[in-house]
Amino acid sequence: AATMLVCAGSGNGKTWFLKEMCKRCMLGKAKNKRNFLWISNELEIDKTIKELKTPRFQKYFRGIDISDGAFENSEAQTPEEFYKREVAPAIDNVPESGVIIVDDAADSVIHRQMRKKINKLLRTGRHTNRGLCYILHAIKAGLDSTRASSSCRYYVLFPKSAKGKIVDYLRDQGLT
Repeated sequence: AATMLVCAGSGNGKTWFLKEMCKRCMLGKAKNKRNFLWISNELEIDKTIKELKTPRFQKYFRGIDISDGAFENSEAQTPEEFYKREVAPAIDNVPESGVIIVDDAADSVIHRQMRKKINKLLRTGRHTNRGLCYILHAIKAGLDSTRASSSCRYYVLFPKSAKGKIVDYLRDQGLT
């Protein structure tokens, strides 16, 4: 399973792009189907992924809400406890050849824990045949993008609002 970094500003199609990839996979041939774990700070309010939460896809799709509201409504007393109870077990139990999609983790109450887990998945996920698709709003997003820049197999960049930054980034990487 591969790692993918998907970058663009808000409203440029990152979530839609990944939702469509998931759909194609879940509707495809049985031998190619994957399980998807979608972790998002906006899981309950994002209309783009609403279709994936329908009974049609429930066998292959699971969502984890990491919003402030999800934390406040949980029994956890601390963000660390919330992560350990709700999120880490879901990630650790993604079946072999499954894909973990992380959307807007930087805006979550558990952003530090998620960054650490994402970095580990970027380094070691391939050993357990688990893929990771990581959504960011910018290619250069400080600590959130440092490991991704050197570990992701695929980059998907939407240049609508950041064409100059993308061109500069590619030049910095030695690409033309």
